Amino acid sequence: MVAALVAAAVLPWLAPLKFASHPIGWYSGASGTYYVVVGRAHERAPVSVAWTATVPCPDCDYSTAPNATLRGLRANDIVIWASIQHADPAGWPPSGRPLSSPYSLRQAYRLPCCDGAAVAGGLWELYAFGPAKRYEILIRVFWGSPPTDRMRVEAQNAIDRLAAPAAP
Repeated sequence: MVAALVAAAVLPWLAPLKFASHPIGWYSGASGTYYVVVGRAHERAPVSVAWTATVPCPDCDYSTAPNATLRGLRANDIVIWASIQHADPAGWPPSGRPLSSPYSLRQAYRLPCCDGAAVAGGLWELYAFGPAKRYEILIRVFWGSPPTDRMRVEAQNAIDRLAAPAAP
């Protein structure tokens, strides 16, 4: 009991990240909260991942770029991967990229994709903070082909279902 209370006090969120629902014909999943080792001090940091996609994504829960899934993307496929982690207001978002509140694809930072898998439509990223800047939110949208208007609408509808948890 005491260990659970100590763990809850350390986490900057009350529940893991999830998508409240997913569009018909889409798949979704979530990792729960797990810990990764970061920095030179090899500190354990909590992370929570949620995803939704037009294809199954068995490697989405614990991969920052689900390369196995991305290698098989076809035209019009979409993978939306989101994570939360401890906030670093001084270093977030990276390289002065814009915050997106609410999460809007119109504010996405566009990148070629990816180191481990070529993705024809590239990668779009959204950056935000959770309540009271207790945690950072990163949303990545991987496109199987350059996104059409319809694909952008479908992706935005899916992103709108992301349920960022309350902060303690």
